[in-house]
Amino acid sequence: MCPSIWSQRHSTLIKSADQQHRRLIAGVIGGLAFGPVNISHYNLNVFQDCKHGANMQSSALLRVLHKLVEKEGHLPEEWTIGADNTTKETKCNTTMWFFIWLLCVLDGASLWQITVLFLLVGHTHNELDRFFSRLSVALRGRDYFTVPGMFAAAQHAIRSCQFDCGHLGQIWDWDSQKQQPWFHEMTGLPRVHAIRFSRGDGIFVQWKHWMTDEGWCKPIQVVPREMMETVGAFRPQCVKMEFPVQVGMHDFVTMLQSWCETPEHGFQGYQQEFQWLHDAINHQAPDFDPGQEVDGLLQDLRAMSRKGAPYRA
Repeated sequence: MCPSIWSQRHSTLIKSADQQHRRLIAGVIGGLAFGPVNISHYNLNVFQDCKHGANMQSSALLRVLHKLVEKEGHLPEEWTIGADNTTKETKCNTTMWFFIWLLCVLDGASLWQITVLFLLVGHTHNELDRFFSRLSVALRGRDYFTVPGMFAAAQHAIRSCQFDCGHLGQIWDWDSQKQQPWFHEMTGLPRVHAIRFSRGDGIFVQWKHWMTDEGWCKPIQVVPREMMETVGAFRPQCVKMEFPVQVGMHDFVTMLQSWCETPEHGFQGYQQEFQWLHDAINHQAPDFDPGQEVDGLLQDLRAMSRKGAPYRA
C-alpha cells in the first residue's frame, strides 16, 4: 500500500522489479450477491503472501459465504455462483470437490444445493465489473496508507450499494483432497458451463453444456450416503502465509515514511498508519492475521441454518 501521490509523482523509485516486490500490494476480490437483503457487495482484500489458484478461490468462496450468512442471520437452502470460466481457479477438480465437501460437512443443515454457472469466456463485463469501475473512480486522486483507509475512502464515496469488505487472511489446502481415498477426478469440465451439486441420498452432480440449455443431465451420484460422513470429516490444513521479501518490505515502508515526513512533502502525523503497515507485513494487524481453522467457520454456518428448513433426503 502507498498513497496515490507516491506512485504518481515518484514512480521512478518503484520501477524496478525489486522495488515492486517490496511494496505491500493490496489486491481486491469482488463479490456481488443478489439474494441477501442486508448486503449486496462484499470485497475481500488479499496480499501477495499467498499463491493464486484453486486453494485461494475455494477459501475466498467459503469466506464470502460465511460473511453473507453472518449478515443475513441464516444459511440459504440454495447457493448459486456465477464464476469466471477459468480452469486454474474455479472450473477445476479442487474447487468442484470443495463444493461436494461443503454439502457433506453441512449434512442436515439447510444448504442442500450448490449451482455454479460459468461465463462463456474467461472474463466478461458484467455488473460486478461495473462496480469495480466505480471503485476505481472512488479511489482516484485519494491518498491512503492502509487497507482500512482504502476501504473507508471507497465506502465514503460509494453510496449506491450495500458495500462491505474484509481480508482473506488465511487460505487452506483444498488441493490435499486429491490425496484422500474418496477423491476421484472429474473429466470434461472445460466443456460444460453449468454444474449443479445437490444432497439427497448422497451427493449428486448434474451439468449442462450451456447455461441456456433447457434441461440438466440425469443426476449422477458422486458420493454415496454411507461415504458422506467420511468426506465431511476432511479438514484442510492452513497454508503458510508469507511474503517473499518481508525484510525488504519493512525497509520500503521505512523509506516511504522518511520521504513523507519531510516538510516539503506535507504528510505529517501518520505514525499509526506506518505502524499498521509494519504490523500487516508481520501478520499482526488486527483482523489481518492468519491461522484461522476451517472449523470455526463451519460452526457458524451450522448455527445459522434455517430453523425448520426442508431437509432433502
